[in-house]
Amino acid sequence: MLGLIQTKRLTTAVAMAKEMIDLVVEEELVAHLAEHYEVLARLHQALGERKAAAGYAGLAIADLEKYGGDDDAKETIRDMREIVRRNR
Repeated sequence: MLGLIQTKRLTTAVAMAKEMIDLVVEEELVAHLAEHYEVLARLHQALGERKAAAGYAGLAIADLEKYGGDDDAKETIRDMREIVRRNR
């Protein structure tokens, strides 16, 4: 996915990120969804797809607040709230 982002193939990266979410749900690893929602929020933001960016940012916030996260979770929540705020 990083290669797709680096080569500006963001639409393909979005499709791959959505596939990852399907796999996470299928494997019942829902505590890890926040990081995938964050990636989708940032990709949609980069594509100028404001509604989708805000939607995925909201999902990331909800999951991080529910399940916690790594040491960067507070910063991620702050970033996701900013995406939601900018895309209302």
